[in-house]
Amino acid sequence: MQKLIGGDEEIAFLSNCTPLKKNLRADLEDHFESLGVGSVSGYKLWCYRNGLDTSLSKTPDQFQGEVALQVNRTEHRDPDLNKKHDPKRAEYLGRIFSGQLQNEKLSSVLHIIRKMHTTLAHDPIAQKAFARLILHTEKYSNLLWHQKAIRRYGNTASNTFLAGLGQLALHCNDWLRPLENWRPEHHQPRNQFLTLARHLLAKYDVPQFYLRLFSGQHQRSAPTAIVVQTRGKRTKHPHSGCAHEH
Repeated sequence: MQKLIGGDEEIAFLSNCTPLKKNLRADLEDHFESLGVGSVSGYKLWCYRNGLDTSLSKTPDQFQGEVALQVNRTEHRDPDLNKKHDPKRAEYLGRIFSGQLQNEKLSSVLHIIRKMHTTLAHDPIAQKAFARLILHTEKYSNLLWHQKAIRRYGNTASNTFLAGLGQLALHCNDWLRPLENWRPEHHQPRNQFLTLARHLLAKYDVPQFYLRLFSGQHQRSAPTAIVVQTRGKRTKHPHSGCAHEH
C-alpha cells in the first residue's frame, strides 16, 4: 500500500498505536511528562514527527537525547506559531517547492498545493511568492485547510483560502510590505486572510468586501480593487523580493 504523505498519514499512524496502559513503567511516565505527552500514542507521534525511533525500548542516552531535543525546541519556540503547525508537513512543502515529491501520493491539501505550484511554473516570481506564502501561513495561520472562504458560494475550487493565496502570489509585484512580518490578528481564517491581504497590498484598512475578491470569485478585479488604494512609483522592496508601491 502506497504511503500517503502529509497530514492524513498521522491518523493512520495513530490508529496503530497502543493507548496508555495503567501499568506503564514509572520511568516512562516521567519521560512522557518531560516531553509534554500524556500517552504511548502521543509519545509515538512525537517521535514520528521528529524522525525518531517510535519504540519504547531505548537506552538511557536515547531518552536523554529526546529530552534535550524537547528542551531546545521549547527554548527556541516561536510564540506566534499556530497550534496546527507541523514541522513534518513544512518539510514536505519545502520538498515540493524544491521540485521533489512530484509523483508521490500526497494528502489532499498537499496535492492541491503541489498542483497550484506547478501551475505557476510559467511565472517564476509568482511561483516563488506562492511558496513563501504557503510556508509562512502554514506556520502562523489557519489558511491552508480546504475550506470555503465565502459560505454562500459553495464548494468550488476558487472559493478557498488556498485560491486566495494563489491570487496574492500572482500580484506579488504589488506587495507593500515583507510577507515575513505578518502575523494573524484573529483565529478565524476569513479575518486572517483579510489582515494578510491588507498587510501585503493596502496602505489603508480594507473593507470585508475585498475578501470575496481575493477568494477567486473576481480574479480580474482583485488587483485593482485593493492596489487602487496605493500610490506612487513602483520600486523593488529589499525584503519581499517583489516590486511594490509606495
